[in-house]
Amino acid sequence: MTDTPFDVVERPIALRPDNHLYREIEVETRPQQTWSAIYQQPRGLAVVSTGLMEVAVQDIPDRPLALTLYRSTRRTVFTKVNP
Repeated sequence: MTDTPFDVVERPIALRPDNHLYREIEVETRPQQTWSAIYQQPRGLAVVSTGLMEVAVQDIPDRPLALTLYRSTRRTVFTKVNP
């Protein structure tokens, strides 16, 4: 589960089996605003943070919560050198 600007969204962990047939494939990462949570009996985990815009729960038995802590690009966007 993650939060969005006006709601809480519960999303499936597994990707669709026919994902490879889509023009734009689905990826593990999902958007979040300030928190994400995962629950699997008998335990759960919630991560509350500002500034993390995406999160992923990997589809393996341990169900780890993967966070993007640093993201960079090759070019600097919105500068005079790189539009």
